[in-house]
Amino acid sequence: MNNQALSFLKIKPILDEIHGWCLPEALATWDSLLSFQKSLSITGNILEIGVWRGKTAALMLNHLNTQQEKIYLVDINLQMDELKKNLSLVSNDQDNIVYHQASSFGLEHINFPANSCKWIHIDGKHTGEAVYNDLKAADKFLSYNGIVCIDDFFEHQYPQITQAVFRYLDKNPYSFGMFLCGFKKAYLARIEYIENYLTHCHKGLLQDLEARNASVTISKTTYIADLNCFSMVPRYADLILRGPDWDKHHLEVNSRIAI
Repeated sequence: MNNQALSFLKIKPILDEIHGWCLPEALATWDSLLSFQKSLSITGNILEIGVWRGKTAALMLNHLNTQQEKIYLVDINLQMDELKKNLSLVSNDQDNIVYHQASSFGLEHINFPANSCKWIHIDGKHTGEAVYNDLKAADKFLSYNGIVCIDDFFEHQYPQITQAVFRYLDKNPYSFGMFLCGFKKAYLARIEYIENYLTHCHKGLLQDLEARNASVTISKTTYIADLNCFSMVPRYADLILRGPDWDKHHLEVNSRIAI
């Protein structure tokens, strides 16, 4: 087991005590992807829209290089006492945390470094308009090699979120692509960098999740030309990887060929 997995298992009981709705498998996925970014020396700030009591912020704080990175927490109603108490359980150094109590509408117009974020989490107002707006802000602030994560994707109570994500992707085909979804989260990356995350989903994610005590099936159930995206569900029929219905034991994946 590598050091990143051990670090996650160490703070997982702390995260479990912080009130919030992020599923354990999603937390493990975040830790895998953030650790993968570190392995590629990807640096940048972190932005979270919608903070609640800091469960996911605490995990992201554990991946912050406090020498050169900041985490920006945006919420229309920041619960400061609760937030600071919960985040202090992970780190005593909170100088790199920037709190911004405001609606995310107009966020793209504030004085905030463009293309500076390695990770953006969208979990604000759960309307289609708000999610679309937050994706516009993410489009401005995400670095070329960062990740956008959207909460409550495919959550039955909020169909408008899924609709807004696909509308944004359809209207802005050169901004983001979706490379992974599952456990109420969608993960987007820049078109020019997305192959790196697709490769991780195929070659490293499953092992990372197993090391973090998350038992899942990672699927790719159609052709690349249809939708080049992996998905995750609870372990299905003892399959750890699952292809399409007509050929469950083979995945269609990207490959880069030297010429």
